Amino acid sequence: MITLILLDSEHQQWQFELHARVKVGRALDNDVVLADEQVSRYHLELSPTSSDADSSPAQKGWQLQGLGTNGTLVNGKFVTQADIVDGDLIQLGLSGPVLRFELSMQELSSVSREAADCCSQALDEEQQLAVNYCAHENNEPGNRFCIHCGELLQARETVGHFQVVQILEFQEREAAFLVQDLSEKASFYVLRRFKPEIFSQAQARFEQEVLRLRAFNHPGVVKVVDFLYEGPYRYVVMEHLSGVSLKEWVRQERPTVPIAIKFLLSMGDSLEALHSHESTIIHQNLTPSNVLIRPQGQGTVLTNFGSLRAAGFGTFPAVPPTVQSDVYRLGSTLLFLLTGQEQGQYFNVRRTDQHIEWTALPQVPFSLRSVIERMTHPDLQARYRTVSESMEALQICQSE
Repeated sequence: MITLILLDSEHQQWQFELHARVKVGRALDNDVVLADEQVSRYHLELSPTSSDADSSPAQKGWQLQGLGTNGTLVNGKFVTQADIVDGDLIQLGLSGPVLRFELSMQELSSVSREAADCCSQALDEEQQLAVNYCAHENNEPGNRFCIHCGELLQARETVGHFQVVQILEFQEREAAFLVQDLSEKASFYVLRRFKPEIFSQAQARFEQEVLRLRAFNHPGVVKVVDFLYEGPYRYVVMEHLSGVSLKEWVRQERPTVPIAIKFLLSMGDSLEALHSHESTIIHQNLTPSNVLIRPQGQGTVLTNFGSLRAAGFGTFPAVPPTVQSDVYRLGSTLLFLLTGQEQGQYFNVRRTDQHIEWTALPQVPFSLRSVIERMTHPDLQARYRTVSESMEALQICQSE
């Protein structure tokens, strides 16, 4: 058994049999999927150099073959092809994620196992006591984490007890950061920052909205953890998830109709759970950029609530959003899944008889057109009243 451990996240692990060939990259058909801009779609392949499946780890060598254009480092050195051994550190891109390569301890000699256990215990104790940032040498410029131990290389901005690791997006009034909880060394979160025009404006409502979302739990909805204040900013702490946005995934993969329906039903299930909550939670910001596709295409996760953004800025719509507004956005997301194009190119809101120009979208099956028409209809009386109604219609299309 070999194990790949991701060092710059929540120590996610993948295990494979000793005779397996392992592909690593950003595309979802890889064995190890890493959603990072430094990672090529097909970045590298690991393969055993011995063809004998019964060979012991001591006899079986492993080789890394670089496939992508972003470069691969093994123990800090750029390689296109290299032999690797237990404990080697593989970095994808100059400042990308780091994987530690490990052979199964059960198949090592007893002496090696005892030594490895001793080293592992010492490393655990060192990590528990460490309060300073790593000072190992031979790290490439721009690396966020040490290629030797996986610790942060340099201190960056701190917010409360969170250390900023990476800027995910940045605007003057809104930003998002990948952060590490300094009180829990292995815990990473996403920290969203808002700058209201007037700090005191709607502060109580901001806290109420965070607490309302924090009490909600569903595997298809990003978990809101906490809120905090610092300076002129409001912050929301959310769980950090692996995966790629629906927008990026569609541009890479161009899903088939059955896959598009499958993903939309997954999103619909999450929205139904939100709408069924005792206080009826409306997402308000459902777009392809705010839906996360889990690794290997295992379901979807809704992120970046519009209600949180409004509360963060202290601004709220004059007319409260409704369930049907989420139905509309769900329908336009289905159209994006099928075409890869934003809805504005095909919508004609002035027409109520047929507000989508289907002549430009021959790839959309006729059975789905009427469903999308009703989901995105400008007239609320003609639109599906609930997500459940639209999902029932999609399931009928799925069975045809």
